[in-house]
Amino acid sequence: MNILKQTAAIAMACVLPYSLQAEAQPWGEVDANKLEAVITSNVPHELVDARTDKWFDGTLIRGAKRLPADASDETIAQTLPNKTEMVIVYCGGEKCPASKQLAQRLVDVGYKNVFDYHGGISEWKALGKPTQKKSQ
Repeated sequence: MNILKQTAAIAMACVLPYSLQAEAQPWGEVDANKLEAVITSNVPHELVDARTDKWFDGTLIRGAKRLPADASDETIAQTLPNKTEMVIVYCGGEKCPASKQLAQRLVDVGYKNVFDYHGGISEWKALGKPTQKKSQ
């Protein structure tokens, strides 16, 4: 029970401010620290790499799925079947528009809890955070 309370407290501390922000724009934003807190707290979420084939190098943030920003609506629905679960999207980094493009598409098709980690894989790797290679 104590672990459950800690998880709920971490989730509220990390997500609530961004949930309020999401009312002012169609999605929220998280930084590397908030993303790591969500991942390590076991809060239900989907972490999604939005880079298109041209820019994808095979490396993902550990636990992420690949869903290119230019994926079809059908692929989005298959990859992310729960429209109420937290979805955090990222791409290559600050200059990469793919995560914001995918975040907007997700909101447009009815996803309710979308966040963008705009530091992307480049910042994540620079901080020495865990990554994985995409299995084929």
